Formats: sequence, C-alpha cells, structure tokens
Amino acid sequence: MDKKISVTLYTDWMGGFMEKDKVVSTVIGCDQEPIHLLNGIQSHGLLFALSEPELIILQVSDNIETITGIEAEHLLNQPISHLLGLPQVDPIKQRLVMEPDALRQLDVLSFHLNVRGERQLFHGCLHRSGAVLILELEADLLFNYARELIRSPYWHYQQIKVLTSKLQKIRDVQQLQNIVVKEVRRLTGFERVMLYKFDTDWHGHVVAESKTPEARSFLGLHFPASDIPAQARALYRRHWLRGIANIDKAPAQLIPELNPLTKERLDLSHSVLRSVSPIHVKYLRNMQVQSSLSISVLKDEQLWGLIACHHSTPKYVDYPTRTVCEVIGQIVSIQMDLCENLTLYEKILRLETDKLRLDDILKLAAGLEQTRAPDAWNRLRRMVSADGVAVKFKEKQLRIGLTPTQAQIDRLIDWLETNQAGYLFFTDCLQQHYPEAADFSDVAAGLISLYVNQMELRYILWFRQEFVKTVDWAGNPEKQLQSVEEMPISPRKSFAVWRSTVRHHALPWEIYELENAMSLYDLHDLSEEFWPEDAQP
Repeated sequence: MDKKISVTLYTDWMGGFMEKDKVVSTVIGCDQEPIHLLNGIQSHGLLFALSEPELIILQVSDNIETITGIEAEHLLNQPISHLLGLPQVDPIKQRLVMEPDALRQLDVLSFHLNVRGERQLFHGCLHRSGAVLILELEADLLFNYARELIRSPYWHYQQIKVLTSKLQKIRDVQQLQNIVVKEVRRLTGFERVMLYKFDTDWHGHVVAESKTPEARSFLGLHFPASDIPAQARALYRRHWLRGIANIDKAPAQLIPELNPLTKERLDLSHSVLRSVSPIHVKYLRNMQVQSSLSISVLKDEQLWGLIACHHSTPKYVDYPTRTVCEVIGQIVSIQMDLCENLTLYEKILRLETDKLRLDDILKLAAGLEQTRAPDAWNRLRRMVSADGVAVKFKEKQLRIGLTPTQAQIDRLIDWLETNQAGYLFFTDCLQQHYPEAADFSDVAAGLISLYVNQMELRYILWFRQEFVKTVDWAGNPEKQLQSVEEMPISPRKSFAVWRSTVRHHALPWEIYELENAMSLYDLHDLSEEFWPEDAQP
C-alpha cells in the first residue's frame, strides 16, 4: 500500500531530476524498456546464434572482424567449425543433450582462436533462446597481456574456501553484511561495493558498504523502486551475475538484426554479454560510474537484494573472479537466510514463552488469584509485541498500556463491526482505513483486531504506537515520468540527499505475531475474575 510522505528537507545541487533530450523519440517508461531485446552485446566479447544440430551460424555480433580479423559475411550460414575448427566443436555437441537450465549452469568452455596471427584463449558459455543455441566468447585478458600473473587453477577454489570459512561462523546479520562487501571489494578491486536490500515495495536500502576514501558513500541511503524496474529485477533473480565493463563503449550489434529462424530479435535474457540499456547507461553516468558488477542475493528463490560494485573508470572482471563472485552470491544467500531465520526464531521463542504461559492462565481462569491478573494481561500485550491492548467484554472495556480513549475504542469497534469481515484485521497504518485514527495515531498507528465472540468476549485489540521514520533518499523518490514525445524518458540526474519523513505508521506486524493473535480465537474460560484492580475504566 502507498505510504503518505511529508518532505522535511530537500537539497539538489545538480539542478534537476529529469534530463530532457532534444532528440525526437518514442516515449517509454523505465519499467517498459525491453532490455532483453536490445539486439546488442558489450563489445569486449563475441556472440553467435546457432541452429541445431548442424551448428550453423545464423547471427554474429558485428565486432567479429575487429576482434578476429574475419568479416561477418564470411561466417554467416557457415558451421561454427569454420571458426573454431572441428576438434573444438566436439565439447559443444556433447553438451547439446543437456536441459536448458543445466546447460547454463555448466562450467564455461575454453577455446583457442587465431587473433590476427596470435593464439588467443577465449572462455565460452552456451545457452538456448527458444530454438536458437547461443555461444558467447570472451577473451582471457590475463592470458593475453599478463602471462606471468596467470592465477593458479585452484585460485578460485582457495578464495571460495577462505570466504566460506569466514561466513559460516557468523550469526549476526549486520556483521555478515559488513564482511561480504569488504571481501567482494578485496576480491574485485572495485572502488565501492554496497549491499543493497529491497523492501516489500521494491525500494532499495544500502545496508552495508566498503569503499575507497575518494569514493562517495551511499551507506544508509534509500533508492526508489523505479531505479531498478521490474523487468531488470526479474533478470537479476534468474542470473547471479551482471557485469558492465565500460558504459562508454558502443555495443556490438547482431547481424542480421532479425534471427532467420524466428524472424524476430534475439531474446538475450540469459546472455552474459547482453548490452546495457541506454537509460541505465545514463543512470550510471549520472552516478559517475563507468563500470559495475551486480551479484544477486536471493531468499526463498526471490530477490532479496544485490551486492552492487561500482568503479569510476572502465573495469573488466575476468572469468575466474566472476566465478568466485557468483559462488559468493549463493553462499551469502544461504548464510543471510540462516542469520535472519535465527534472529526470527529467537523473537518467536521469546513471544512463544508469553503465549504458552498466557494460554495456561486462561485455561485455569477460575482458579487464578486476583493479584496474578495484571501479569496475565501484560502477557497478552507482549505476545504480539504491542504497546497497548484493549478487550471488549460484555459492555465493559479493559485497557492496558498505550491505547486510545474508551470512547475512541468504542467508535473503532463500531467501525470494525460495520466494515471488516472475518475474524482478524491488521494494519500498520490504521489511518488509511479509518480516518478518525488520525486523532490518536501517536499511540495507536497500528492495529490487530481479533473478533472472538466467546463467553461474551467480543474483541481483543492490540495497538502499536507511531514509528516516525526519517528516510534519506539518493535523489527524489517521487520522480515523475515525462509524457511528451519530444522529451524521451531519462533517469534522474541528482543523487543529492532528499530527506522525507514517514508519519502515521507503526512498525509492521510480523507473521508469527499474527499467528499468536489468531491462537486466542478459541477462548472459552475468560471471565470477570481476570480483571486487574488497576484496569482503566
């Protein structure tokens, strides 16, 4: 649901959030851009679209002549062996029996090509796009330019082993996050590495950061969901890694533009070399970033966040390092889930203790001593981590802790009976549903309402007070998209701090708190003996 935001501080040192281009173009929003159909790849690699099983070259990236000295026209409609030679084609054919997902996950193949008279090592990966087999090749720059620095074949294994040893001992979420960004920066050499966590509305929050002294810090800042639109998030969820070596390098286009088999542009969703969206290029340029690497962090097979790496100059990350980074994403996903679940379990255990004791007290209602009753009601409040609780029993009302007044609660119950179906109602912003709650949102911004209707007990209401939250955004979160055709959509220019204050909201209720509330639905033994002497009238 939308949150009401009131701005308390605004600074903009770059003079605007929308860039107006003079080129006439079709207007599309960031969330509508077909980033998987851009028909190009980053120019440091090569891409071949092949037919099966003959492995005939249907399309090739137009930088083939620049890299290999062979014209594209001499390769089109020829078998890939024309370039690689028959012995190097056999490993490709051996993998064609694999399922699509398995094919993508296999280790990268190695090939040697003659590049302008010199033998050059290339790394290659395979995947399918519909009926088309795609082969992508990247030159091993270490092999070409720094033979003396070639890493041991076991280098990536050693890095993973060291990092796994560090991470598996950690049980604190923040400590885990801090170590991850530090280790990724050590491994990759990027100037800034951030751990970027998505919230339920897909806004992002930088929860950890490691950077050089010169790099700008984004730690603690929030980014609106529009910065990483839905189609980009979908690709991050499906692929652990996304690298951009140099935003200033023009992409290599596929020849021909339309695939001869499908008569459409090639779907490059699974492409490692997929070219960069023009909108994203401008976004990175506005951040003064020229190269980047993103490592996905998943939880329950859904996108939890990203390890985002930035560099102010071109930076190519070699295949062995990318392999380690991909495994880091998988390890961190598992360990983050473990740490968060451990923290959650500890919270549940604390609340479950109150719940069980309260349940025992309720079952033994008739035999309780009057002096024990206040403790019982406080357990009722604590079992959902509420700040206050109210119970409507017969025509009486009990209130413990921070609650609205008796008259306000009576009107709230009347509204619940008229407008809410079912036994359980909950919200972290009561004012959105019940406008009169604005009068008491400081003490009761959040509500759990349980309709019991047992032993003349009608309602149990738990209240949670307002949690005023100041959010520092990296630029204006309320970016408005242009709708004039002469002004195509562009990303915002400014990442200056935009501070907003969220009011009339409580901390959200957790699932286990709602389950605790529902566990009291079948109360049978509640009687007036429970009423503490100091209960509010």
